[in-house]
Amino acid sequence: MSMTEADIRQALSQLIDQNTGQDFISSKSAKNIQIQGNDVSLDIVLSYPANTV
Repeated sequence: MSMTEADIRQALSQLIDQNTGQDFISSKSAKNIQIQGNDVSLDIVLSYPANTV
């Protein structure tokens, strides 16, 4: 079974950003969701400065 963008959005809606208390979908932080075969890529755009890891 392959994943759809809706599946990815559903999963991201369960992840809560500890700094805002909102999930990544309702806060509109998840951008450019792309699926190629079994690979998923996306951008997470934060509304606050963050340290790089």
